[in-house]
Amino acid sequence: GRGNSSLTLYIPDSNKVYQDIFSAVNGRSLGDAGSDMVISGSQAFILMRGTNKIEVIRTTDNRAIQGISLRPGGSPYCMANVGSKGYVTNLSSSFVTVIDINTFNILRDSINVGANSQGIAAIGGKVYVCNSGFGDGRTVTVIESAIDRVLRTVQVGDGPSFARITSDGKVWVVCSGSYTKETPGKIFVIEPATDAIIDSISIPTKEHLGKISVSADGFAYVVGENRILKFNTRIDQLITGGFVVGSLISSLYSVAVDDYNGDIYVADAKDSFQKGEVKIYGSDGVLKGRFDTGILPGAIVFKR
Repeated sequence: GRGNSSLTLYIPDSNKVYQDIFSAVNGRSLGDAGSDMVISGSQAFILMRGTNKIEVIRTTDNRAIQGISLRPGGSPYCMANVGSKGYVTNLSSSFVTVIDINTFNILRDSINVGANSQGIAAIGGKVYVCNSGFGDGRTVTVIESAIDRVLRTVQVGDGPSFARITSDGKVWVVCSGSYTKETPGKIFVIEPATDAIIDSISIPTKEHLGKISVSADGFAYVVGENRILKFNTRIDQLITGGFVVGSLISSLYSVAVDDYNGDIYVADAKDSFQKGEVKIYGSDGVLKGRFDTGILPGAIVFKR
């Protein structure tokens, strides 16, 4: 509600950090409650759920080139691309918006899914939508992108919140667990050829789970309660000991893997009022560096 979202640019080679580059280049605020960012070619799509729009910028100079306003009631949260189409979940609603990522036109504004859709992933002409219900949902909606129709609904655990495609072509769905019923998080693995659940992974520590990032070499990193859990996605198993970071005063918020060198970027929100930071770890878990960000660093993407 404060319209103070920002975009931080970090240059690893020179270790330089540029804060709030959208405002610096465009002379106006990015908007309210940025939640996701997807890069396609030389363009980046920044999802602003508070201002109910998608800002499109050129990654070459960070210049805004288009604003895509969603229908009333929308709250764009996560996005996945299939060809020339972008599929956008709406956190406060029960529908997915489809946009043309070349023309920026809205192709469909109301593919009905479950309540409070969050994470989204696409593979093989199918789009997988996590219907979180803010912890009380239990389904993943499968959309056939060729006709933009719901193909089926898959039952999973409490609070399906985020999804990613692993290096061997499986759909990993992170269920946060229910906060009202106090059920722990769990991961479900879907085979996209049949949309059948082929595995599930319980967390021995019985904690709630958050965002996920997968690497090209077969690992997944999931935000747990004040730590990052590391999994082997080829055998669908938690690696003993996890990938532990954080302290009693930290609040881990997002994670991303740079496949160029295997580094893991972990965003620490701290709280909702002060600046956040990102810590950079090697694949061995050793801290390599850090940099400051704006408030609530929720999405990390790489552009080369």
